[in-house]
Amino acid sequence: MVDFLVEGRDRIPNLAGIKYTRTNIVEIQRCVRLDDGRFDILFGCDEALLAVLALGIRGAVGSTSTKTRTSPAMSEVQTQRVLMLQCG
Repeated sequence: MVDFLVEGRDRIPNLAGIKYTRTNIVEIQRCVRLDDGRFDILFGCDEALLAVLALGIRGAVGSTSTKTRTSPAMSEVQTQRVLMLQCG
């Protein structure tokens, strides 16, 4: 994905970032740090979200967060935790 961002910054003037769904911590850190943090990297793997928050990820688009309003299986406490993670 770093290669995509490097090539994309020259070809796509309004490229703002990507949704990163792999769990390669080293690669995502390189994406976050590229060009002094120029790009917004949204994380898409709920299972590793806490780990990548420490790397500077500012947002997430995951499967758990998309179910917070519709899943009766999630308790109110679980829903609030997910929303807190989304909002920082």
